[in-house]
Amino acid sequence: MKVVRQQARESEDWPSHRIDLGTFCRGNQLIWQDLRFNLVMGGWTGFLGKSGIGKTTLLRCLSGLEAGQPFFLKDLKVALLAQNDNLLPWATILENVTIGASFRGDTIDRNQAINLLQQVGLQGYADRYPMQLSMGMRQRVALARTLYEKADFILLDEPFSALDTKIKYELYALTQNLLAEKTVLIVTHDPLEALTLCQQIYLFQETPTTLVPFELTATTTPSTPAQIGNSPDLNRLMEAILCG
Repeated sequence: MKVVRQQARESEDWPSHRIDLGTFCRGNQLIWQDLRFNLVMGGWTGFLGKSGIGKTTLLRCLSGLEAGQPFFLKDLKVALLAQNDNLLPWATILENVTIGASFRGDTIDRNQAINLLQQVGLQGYADRYPMQLSMGMRQRVALARTLYEKADFILLDEPFSALDTKIKYELYALTQNLLAEKTVLIVTHDPLEALTLCQQIYLFQETPTTLVPFELTATTTPSTPAQIGNSPDLNRLMEAILCG
């Protein structure tokens, strides 16, 4: 399966939603001031920046997990896929996929969960436990758990960073396929990952923390990581990161 980054399109084809996070402080520390960006609706928006600059905090604010902050996406159901799969070791794979529904007291749709496991390539694993799975398989379970929530807006917090290159590229294709037409926001350290997956990219810059849009040039499709590696976009993005 190939990873497909759709061509750059006119703004009317990729509707956007303006997000204004305002100013955020943790104690006496200013994290950001007047932070705002446009979110691609039905596509992927990527955020690149070094560790500790506020990428995960941004996701926590958007998902309503940051104490004292308003929930900025009140009209959307939000799901978060983190770097750590966060699977419960004592629960079966099926139970992990449906854990959100269990906590809420909702009726478990076993058929839906099994179908999702089939879609992520884990047919026959419903009754196994996380310790019996490889890291790549565990992240596939986390993806199925995210999809089970039927969220409108998916937040990805470096979900591929702990995986080896081959598994990572396989999951790029799988994730894009299964999240087609969803609104996705991903934070990453990897410029090639951002270029492979996203229709829009922002760079975190410091003093104070701001978001700078990175202009993408149109590419032919399908656009594989190898092809993007030879793209002028990658050289420009690397230069922007190193000089930012």
